[in-house]
Amino acid sequence: MLNPNDGGCVLYPEEVEALLRTGMVARIEKIHLDDDTSFLVSDQADPPVWLMPYLMGLYAQLSFVQAAYLLEVSPPQAPTERTLLIVLGVAPELAERAVRTTITNIQPLCARDTVALDITTFDPVKGRPAYLNQRGVERFYGPPLD
Repeated sequence: MLNPNDGGCVLYPEEVEALLRTGMVARIEKIHLDDDTSFLVSDQADPPVWLMPYLMGLYAQLSFVQAAYLLEVSPPQAPTERTLLIVLGVAPELAERAVRTTITNIQPLCARDTVALDITTFDPVKGRPAYLNQRGVERFYGPPLD
């Protein structure tokens, strides 16, 4: 039972729809990195074949997602330990909703294919983070952001 008067849990419309359809809500972990945290960005990400069309279809339904990038990243101390990172350009007040909607929709697929994936956001009004300007980084969804 969902209680709209209980402030203990917030579900966005996409999460409610997934809950009604599947009986589950995605598991989400929030990790805050220090401003000086760095990572290596590979020239080209090698995502599973199903991922890109699925994400493009999802973001086409979310008018508040302005841009999306997919990167393959690794920590500087372990460059061979690569994971996929989705970077979303979205207004700060809608960032949590964009991330939770993405996780809700792709977590079952990632679990099925054993894909590790992280998501972060940036405010398009403030411009792209420096790591998005590296060689090999290309936007896969949305108009160019300058």
